[in-house]
Amino acid sequence: MGTVLKRNDFKKQYSVIKQGMFIFEKEKHIPKDQPIINIGKEISSALMKIEAGQRKDRAPDILREIVDEYKDVTLEHIEVLFTPSLKIDPAACILKLCRNRKICYVWPGEIKGEQLFYEQPGNPEYYAQNYRAFIDTYIILGGM
Repeated sequence: MGTVLKRNDFKKQYSVIKQGMFIFEKEKHIPKDQPIINIGKEISSALMKIEAGQRKDRAPDILREIVDEYKDVTLEHIEVLFTPSLKIDPAACILKLCRNRKICYVWPGEIKGEQLFYEQPGNPEYYAQNYRAFIDTYIILGGM
């Protein structure tokens, strides 16, 4: 089940937690001592080499291949994962990669209550998900 961590609790617990998805409201709170991957650049580059009709099937595998060499990693520019033609659930896709690994990223939309939002209803990239549905998920809010 997804959990909200206060910034101070996050700093104390991050080294103890062995795996999970860490979703940050603000970039300044992300750990600075781990590799950073520009997912937008890496996935876009890989997808350009694949026929359009096969991209949705290959995108999760490409993401896994990119992240697989890291124990703990920060992802930047994840907006590409919301591309409607890829037909993936961005948060769920990233969470699948968190076994024995910690993945951090800034949520590119809004976090309200227990919901993650990206874009507005009616936009093809619109996404809404209750983060409590995800195990090993930690939400680090900026105002806490």
